[in-house]
Amino acid sequence: MCALLVLLSASSRLLTAQTLKITEPKDGTVVSPGQILHVTVEVSPPGAFIRSVIVIGGDPIGFSDALGAPPYNFSLKIPAQIRPRRYTITADGFVEPGKGIDSDPVDIQVERSDSPLSLTAEPAVLDFREVGDQCPVAAVGKFTDAPRVDLDESSYVQYDSDNPSVATVTEDGHVTAAGFGSAKITVRYNGLSAVVPVTVRNASVGVLPAQTLKITQPKDGTVVYAGQTMTVVVEASPALALHGISIVGEPALGDSPVLNAPPYRFSMRIRPDARPRRYTITAAGLIQPGKEGSSEPVSILVEQSGSPLSLTAEPAVLDLHTVGVQCAVAAVGEFADATRVDLGASRYVKFSSDNPSVATVNGDGLVTAAGVGSARITIEYNGLSTVVPVTVTSPPAGR
Repeated sequence: MCALLVLLSASSRLLTAQTLKITEPKDGTVVSPGQILHVTVEVSPPGAFIRSVIVIGGDPIGFSDALGAPPYNFSLKIPAQIRPRRYTITADGFVEPGKGIDSDPVDIQVERSDSPLSLTAEPAVLDFREVGDQCPVAAVGKFTDAPRVDLDESSYVQYDSDNPSVATVTEDGHVTAAGFGSAKITVRYNGLSAVVPVTVRNASVGVLPAQTLKITQPKDGTVVYAGQTMTVVVEASPALALHGISIVGEPALGDSPVLNAPPYRFSMRIRPDARPRRYTITAAGLIQPGKEGSSEPVSILVEQSGSPLSLTAEPAVLDLHTVGVQCAVAAVGEFADATRVDLGASRYVKFSSDNPSVATVNGDGLVTAAGVGSARITIEYNGLSTVVPVTVTSPPAGR
């Protein structure tokens, strides 16, 4: 009889469902990046046989070490560079091969304990073409240890509109065009704020002015020198109509930063080996997601700042077999840093012929055979010169 009672008691324990419950932290607990999170797990019924228990956090929190016996107290390191938002943790238990149990999830809210150095909104300006258009606005903070932290899922971020009849905004930053006109969306976080101007246009009427960009410095035709830092100033109209403004040019003109708010002033270093010639720059910016605007182009002339050690012509000799044949002559300078620079398009280069009846040359160095005989093409640049002998041996066909 006693043996039967023992067997029934054991069977009862086997039939009792085993459960896991996270008792600490409580749902909604706020933790900071870099903090150690202490997690306590209870097994029910007490003394239930579980081989191991582990706590799993959402990416990038990871998981804890496994414990094979109570007390089930765990420590999770919250990553220092984690994005502020809500994360979920659960406890998982291993009972036997093929059988496991898990707890109900618990939410934790990760928030930074420090305030950002600055707060910006992306996009910085919203320009809607139609009522009903939508666009999310992200809050981005710059901190001492991180230049860019996405804050839009932080519980500390707040959004509001000063004119809901034109633009509404949800608590997670989704802006909707509600009517024609202008509004401002304000993003707040830990005492800082950023304002996003919003325009809703009546596309069929076109009541609002178009956005424009204009390069006011340098002026068209400005001469700049290789190795020099060039200042470019851009005006946007209206003042906050565009964002993400940059200068677009060829690689020889250097890289441009991207600016999201005025003043739009750029510093671009011309490469020391930039070929002397005319270059074009434009300013480009984002009006709204998927739509860009640009300025009228501005031309600049790049020249070398010093004189070359030597000047050569390529090719060094021209043998033009037939009248009418053409060939381009390049002026090449070798400078003190051993760089060879094609100077042919420099405004300081001059080409001339001592016998135009045999060979002519234009301002770009294009030589044309004009008659049978010999001539010399002279190339001059900054006090140096070189000569290209030219021979034309045959008249045009049919003569």
